[in-house]
Amino acid sequence: FFRPLTPTCSLVAVVFCCEGSSMQHELLNKLTLKLQAQLQKFNEEHTLVQNVYMDLQTQLQEGAKHISEVHAKLVDHKAQLLEAGPALNACIMQVDEVLKIEEHGRELTCDNVIVTGDTLSQQLLEVESEDRALEDLMYVLNEALRNKDLELQPFLRAIGDAARKQFKCRALAAKIRQKIAGGVHGPPGRAPPEA
Repeated sequence: FFRPLTPTCSLVAVVFCCEGSSMQHELLNKLTLKLQAQLQKFNEEHTLVQNVYMDLQTQLQEGAKHISEVHAKLVDHKAQLLEAGPALNACIMQVDEVLKIEEHGRELTCDNVIVTGDTLSQQLLEVESEDRALEDLMYVLNEALRNKDLELQPFLRAIGDAARKQFKCRALAAKIRQKIAGGVHGPPGRAPPEA
């Protein structure tokens, strides 16, 4: 199979080897360039994937932070609602009482529309109402004296009585307000009077 090299064959083989070597270098260079281009493309795609991954991580972290904030707000709102529960129940009870008045065909008046949530509030309402009534009485007495419809002695006696009663009402109202401000409310209030 092998022939011995002759000078002509040797020259052809050397030329072929040299030509082959330059072809190999050329092929190797082309392959290297293609591989470098593919590697660069892969690196660019990898960088894009990494950037997308980083963006997703950032979005997930921001989303988790937002969810935590919303959760904290919901817990806070729930605590506030639980804290306001008794006051809300009292309001619901008052609304129910007003609705009952209309359901029974009774007329809504200032006496049956105002429903207090507890005994102290009811007492405060009554004392404040009496104070305002006494204020009105003193005004009417002053007008009667000014119009000479009332003598001075009966006026002084009536004004003195009204002023004493008003002083007691205001002192009692102040005590009731103090108890209410201190968180004491007493048992549930009474239903509104029948019309």
